[in-house]
Amino acid sequence: FTSAAHLWLGVALSLSPICAWVAIRGLTSLTHPVDLLAPAVLAAAVAAWVTGFDIIYACQDAEFDSQAGLHSIPARFGVAGALRIAACCHLIMLMLLAILPIVGGAAGFGWAFAGMLVVVAALVVRQHWLVRPDDLDRVTDVLEGAFARMPALMEAGIHTVVNGPITYTIYGAPLFGPIPGKRNAFCIIGLRAGLGEGGGHGWLLAQNIVHGEACYDTWVNDQRRITGQANLEITPLMA
Repeated sequence: FTSAAHLWLGVALSLSPICAWVAIRGLTSLTHPVDLLAPAVLAAAVAAWVTGFDIIYACQDAEFDSQAGLHSIPARFGVAGALRIAACCHLIMLMLLAILPIVGGAAGFGWAFAGMLVVVAALVVRQHWLVRPDDLDRVTDVLEGAFARMPALMEAGIHTVVNGPITYTIYGAPLFGPIPGKRNAFCIIGLRAGLGEGGGHGWLLAQNIVHGEACYDTWVNDQRRITGQANLEITPLMA
């Protein structure tokens, strides 16, 4: 109901440093509220960071959001405007991280923190350089790697390159295993956090391919459970 949904996600994740701080400091934080200043600044930085990158992710759905009447920053301000707002969020994040050693001096910030802050700033700048629309030159290295891994792509061709999609299945969890009705065909989809989930689920899929089954019961993640009911009518409702 509001375009501030991106900020809500950021605020939700920003609670983690505050909760961790209170869990460690205990009564000190409760009896001396000023003790919460440092984690509060870090929480605000997390909120600005997450809000910014979620706006960037949402840019790929700007057209759909507008057509479906969904509230998002890209749908309201356009992709170019959304990218500027995301850049402002990340600038705020860097400013908050820069003052963190001042408000949390007792925590022992040193040269290591300063050095990593420079690295983070460089990565943020590169991120916003990469998300320029309609510029495929920036993904040339990625495509060359894909061609080397799957030579058939060179013959099939690349129709569209989409940056940073987060995939979800109809009920949220990843699905992997044999494709119903297709001999020797397997898939793995819905890995929302590729680096965090890809290794384990890829290992289980490899066992399915080689041995016909995995070492664990993976029926809950088997796409053969999701058949005719996964249609265009039910999917938006599940989402």
